[in-house]
Amino acid sequence: MPKSQEEIVRLFFNYLSKSNYDEAKEFMERQRLVFLNNAWPKAMFDILCDFALAEKNYYDTNFEPSKNKMLERKEDENYLDFVYKTLYQDLEKLQTEVDDNYVIKLITTLLQFISVRLQFLELYDKLYEIGSLNSWINFSELSETVENIQNDLSNFSPIDQVLRIVRYELDCIQHLFKCHEHLGEWSYFDSLISLKESSDAFILWEKCYQNKEAWRFGSLFMSKSTLPPLLLWFKRFKHMTISKFMLYFYGILVRQSSLREVKNTSETKNLHFFTKMQQLKQK
Repeated sequence: MPKSQEEIVRLFFNYLSKSNYDEAKEFMERQRLVFLNNAWPKAMFDILCDFALAEKNYYDTNFEPSKNKMLERKEDENYLDFVYKTLYQDLEKLQTEVDDNYVIKLITTLLQFISVRLQFLELYDKLYEIGSLNSWINFSELSETVENIQNDLSNFSPIDQVLRIVRYELDCIQHLFKCHEHLGEWSYFDSLISLKESSDAFILWEKCYQNKEAWRFGSLFMSKSTLPPLLLWFKRFKHMTISKFMLYFYGILVRQSSLREVKNTSETKNLHFFTKMQQLKQK
């Protein structure tokens, strides 16, 4: 029985919300051959297939500075920026050619979503440059940038399913930035709360990728990791933030727990914090 266009869109974005990007693309390719040929122009199917691939490549990009992969990373960044901007232009053009109200609504929401994605790419590019230069980081400014993205992110029905993952991403990075901001003020409780909220968001975000598609690049594929490079970067950033928190409030943590517990936590998270503190004390 032919599916309605609303049902097809719902199923497509349901695949994306579960991080099944290849399945989403294959599903839309099947629909292009069977359904909606009269209701939708061929370009709409092509755009949605390319959108699914762009979303997968977005999470597959490594935003961490590396001298050996500087050129590769820059090519990935330029590619993604080009793809999303091309999709945006194609959607704008298609918007003037269709008269179906539902398709027009879908195009409008996709344009808004892609605009948010482009802001994300700009943010990660800024973080990459900061990391490459090893310069001082203004976390207040970064937090403000994330807040601006959040303000542009609303319920884009009919694609609000996939926004769940985007919100996890925003919440995770926003609270990490806030934690560093509070650490700069030596605020123990505010830092702890931000760290907890970031960890909660990351746990929910990580669950979206459990037992999902294998990811493409080198060591990740060899290690059979189910997490894309972007989440692995977030995981390292979170652990680095925990390490900094433990450094700032080492005395409080030891008094509230024990030296052994602090050491075990450090070793469990592979932070090497305790060893570095011992080495510093010996010096």
